[in-house]
Amino acid sequence: MEILWKDEYSVGVKEIDDQHKHFIFIANAFYDAILANKGREELTALFQEISDYADEHFATEEKYFDQFNYEEADMHKLKHQEMRNEIKNLRNQEVGNKIDFDGNIVYFIRDWLDDHLKNTDQKYKKCFKEHGLV
Repeated sequence: MEILWKDEYSVGVKEIDDQHKHFIFIANAFYDAILANKGREELTALFQEISDYADEHFATEEKYFDQFNYEEADMHKLKHQEMRNEIKNLRNQEVGNKIDFDGNIVYFIRDWLDDHLKNTDQKYKKCFKEHGLV
């Protein structure tokens, strides 16, 4: 179930590719902690790390969208907001101890990342390259 980096995820920008790789690293650490039956406190901390890192990474991409007047920025930002909302909903469930830390959360993160990296993020490659971002 581990998420593996694929060349097709690359957007050709080192900063962003490195962030994507770190995002995958955190998601894998979360999954490993679930498999190892780590305690709720550790799982909660890792899930918070995923949430915080998503915000940090999305801010990086969105900064460049604005800087380069990326034509699909609004749609892309909406995809980011949908992910933020889903993570927030899951975190709110955790606060109420209603969330079960199981593979379903990891599947959600894995599937979202896979689709977002292979499809949505690939759309800005040309724009970023034209503006000299490598």
